[in-house]
Amino acid sequence: MSSQVADAGLAVIGAWITLLKLDKTKLDASQQLVLEFASSGILGLFGKASSIFTTQGIESIKRLTLPETISHLINSLDGE
Repeated sequence: MSSQVADAGLAVIGAWITLLKLDKTKLDASQQLVLEFASSGILGLFGKASSIFTTQGIESIKRLTLPETISHLINSLDGE
């Protein structure tokens, strides 16, 4: 993994932790894995942005469960 991709992944994870008001030090190993997995899915979409973010690409994304899956994964981290 390149350092730019790793840095981007950390930025995405940092943003989610801030938005969800989570304490990263209190996340267990499985929760950290969920964050890394979900952020790689988001970064994968961004990496294909030029081919995905077209009218046809957006219609394809609407039919996928990836955005919903990522949302469920991230929301599962909130212990409340």
